[in-house]
Amino acid sequence: MNKYIVLLLIIVGFFSCKEDTLSLYESDNYLNFDKNSDKDSLEVSFFFYPGKEKLQVPIGLELVGNLLEADTEFELSFDTENSTASETDFELPESLKFKAGEVKDTVWLTLNKSEKLNDATFSIIFHIAPDSNFKKGISEKSIFKVYFTSQVSKPIWWVDDIESVYLGDFSAEKYNLFFEVTGESDLTGMHLSLVRQHALKFKRYLTENPSYEKDGSLMTVPVIG
Repeated sequence: MNKYIVLLLIIVGFFSCKEDTLSLYESDNYLNFDKNSDKDSLEVSFFFYPGKEKLQVPIGLELVGNLLEADTEFELSFDTENSTASETDFELPESLKFKAGEVKDTVWLTLNKSEKLNDATFSIIFHIAPDSNFKKGISEKSIFKVYFTSQVSKPIWWVDDIESVYLGDFSAEKYNLFFEVTGESDLTGMHLSLVRQHALKFKRYLTENPSYEKDGSLMTVPVIG
């Protein structure tokens, strides 16, 4: 009797493994943006890039499902109803593909400068467009938003670490003075040791030359040293 029980368990185990394998490799693939649009929408200003007529903005994507065996096309849908920008204000690559063997990928959105940006901020909103290759992932990450202008606004490189560790809250007054003191207008890709040097130089300047925000508060930076 024991032999029959063992044989039955082996058979059940075999089909269970087979079923698990099928569910793993035949499951759908889902595509998300890598940020929650309600919390992490991008703000870009041509003000910080004098002479530039075009700016590239990264659109980060995440794959949920099986790794791809080949670069695979996906679609982004431009939300004309809720965006304030028009299709002439930006460019996307002709072919959008998620790379094989990756769980994260990036495509680049090109923003076009125009005179209307001098007086207003415009928005571009994309949605993940479900197709035969990918289904839309979680709703919180199915929308991408970017706001762009030529007016003074928080630069894209002034991210959480820059804010909390080096330069503190952004303001137009602080940015302009930082640029005047350090000669740096863009810290994109800069090694953090060099960012720290610039922040310390700025801190020493503020210590010797107390400066004020637009609301009258004393300008400070959190960098230690």
